[in-house]
Amino acid sequence: CATVLARIARDSWKRFGDKEDAVIFAQAMEQQDYQQLEQLDPYLVVYNQVIAELKKMSAPPQLAVLHLEYLNLVSAQADTIRKMRFAEQDPINALVGAQQYIAIQERFKAILRDFRIQYQKSRVK
Repeated sequence: CATVLARIARDSWKRFGDKEDAVIFAQAMEQQDYQQLEQLDPYLVVYNQVIAELKKMSAPPQLAVLHLEYLNLVSAQADTIRKMRFAEQDPINALVGAQQYIAIQERFKAILRDFRIQYQKSRVK
């Protein structure tokens, strides 16, 4: 399960290279060029694809709770990107999304660590 999650993440986001969604948002806001936010649309498509893959994936009982939490984090992350994408129409909501994005990134680090620990304890593949 942990290795499958790593593969999904790697394969899904590799087409964007080093261009992070949060950086696109930050640059658009800094330059007040809201057209740059259209670059987030392909990211939202990938988020939806990843969510669909995660929903189809079965997780061993030992990892089911972590899998569900990971799925919920990906969904929440997609929501933050949607908020940032429409910053021109709702700048306050976009800033809330940006703050949530940061908090979710920290939780992602923690859950991936938890996956590794649980995986090593149970030797689940």
